[in-house]
Amino acid sequence: MIRIFFFLMLALPLAFAFAPPSGTTDCDCPSISNLQKTGQASGSISWSWNGSLSATRYETWYVRRSDNYTCGPVSVTSTAHSFTGLAAGDYTFYFQAMCGDAPSQVIGVEDIIEN
Repeated sequence: MIRIFFFLMLALPLAFAFAPPSGTTDCDCPSISNLQKTGQASGSISWSWNGSLSATRYETWYVRRSDNYTCGPVSVTSTAHSFTGLAAGDYTFYFQAMCGDAPSQVIGVEDIIEN
């Protein structure tokens, strides 16, 4: 079962040991919407979402829960991304819009990768 979690950027450092962003942000950057899994095959998964006109790019990453391995943020300019070469296991995938240097709220989705 897929569960969607909304995390504020300030909650991530506590849960996943990310450094907090420098300075303060007002979260004026709209979050992505309509996040959907568009495909899944052995060791890969694809996602798409609706972006915002003010977003200049999107950052996406994952955490493999069995060993807390974190794939550092990947910056993309499109509203779709595929993760490949994934080992079997439980993952949480994260998505965030960036409006210049201002981040939106983070959206996290749990899913299982089977090989």
